Amino acid sequence: MIRMFRPSVPKAREDMPALKIMMLRPGARREDDLFVHDTLYNIVVNDNGNIVVMHCWTGDMQLTVDGKISRNQAEGKTVITLDKSTGKASMDIGGGFGSEKWVMTLGD
Repeated sequence: MIRMFRPSVPKAREDMPALKIMMLRPGARREDDLFVHDTLYNIVVNDNGNIVVMHCWTGDMQLTVDGKISRNQAEGKTVITLDKSTGKASMDIGGGFGSEKWVMTLGD
């Protein structure tokens, strides 16, 4: 992904971890009918026991359902926090477009 988006995402580093964000295709009939939506990159993880925090960037390597580069690109500094004691995870994304917050409760 990083190579696909060069040079438009100059801060993305190939020597740091990255993760694909997979989403269900529109009209999917199976849970494995996925496409690559975006990428989390330049990942740094801090594990403090019950709290794990991941700092990264996202939003500027978005693809369409058919795998083409999306016109909707919006770089955002991202912090994902997992509280192991409560099973809650939150993702905070901020950038020039505004901000987003996602919260999830993890199952057993």
